[in-house]
Amino acid sequence: MDKQERKQKLKQWKEEQQQQGLRALPLPTEEMQKLFNSLRVELSFQACDHSRRLTIAWLKSKGQDVDKVCQWLDENGGYCDCEILFNSQEHFENLRPID
Repeated sequence: MDKQERKQKLKQWKEEQQQQGLRALPLPTEEMQKLFNSLRVELSFQACDHSRRLTIAWLKSKGQDVDKVCQWLDENGGYCDCEILFNSQEHFENLRPID
């Protein structure tokens, strides 16, 4: 296998990993972004109390499956509202298409 073939295989593998990650999201990408945006706004007015209070309130207000989303957050370092912005959002951003 030459260098070009290896590059193509690596690119294909990365795209497959990205698609798997997107399929594993507990909410559509637009809703995930809305959650992160809401947290960013709320945390600019109040400090994180080391819980998911704001996240859970947002999810309930939108009729979302809290347990399903919290499981994904656990798997991606989002154990409280501020960690959701620092860790989980970073993981989410890394799933976006590579140009």
